[in-house]
Amino acid sequence: VTAFGDKPLLPDWSDDAYAIESAIAGAFPGSGSSAAETSIASAAEELGTRPGARAILAITDAESTSYADGAKLWSYLDEVRPVVFTVHVAGGGSPVLSTDLMQDWASWGGRYEYASSHAKIDRAFDRMATWMRRPRIGILPARSTK
Repeated sequence: VTAFGDKPLLPDWSDDAYAIESAIAGAFPGSGSSAAETSIASAAEELGTRPGARAILAITDAESTSYADGAKLWSYLDEVRPVVFTVHVAGGGSPVLSTDLMQDWASWGGRYEYASSHAKIDRAFDRMATWMRRPRIGILPARSTK
């Protein structure tokens, strides 16, 4: 779990719901940029060391100060090949641009969803979890480094 382009919120991978929830609860200052490009690139980089299916759930308004990191983001997405599920929350000054960015990030088998309620965020998470549990057939493989 990463937030606002910072380092991961937990020191290592975890499936402990309480540890994850506690880390997330203390992470959000409530203002500032989501640094979406930096955060997704960082998540993809971390996933690059993990075997198996790879997915990222990005919950953001995509009103970011890290647009300049777009090339780095696409480089990591191309190398690691995670499936990105994007959940668009709130809105800002450039709704067309933010929607386009989030739909692009979800373009490799993921899904874009605008969430107007907490229930829709829960549904997006459930959709990603279901994708992670399905058989590997049809999942984009990581690029070969050979």
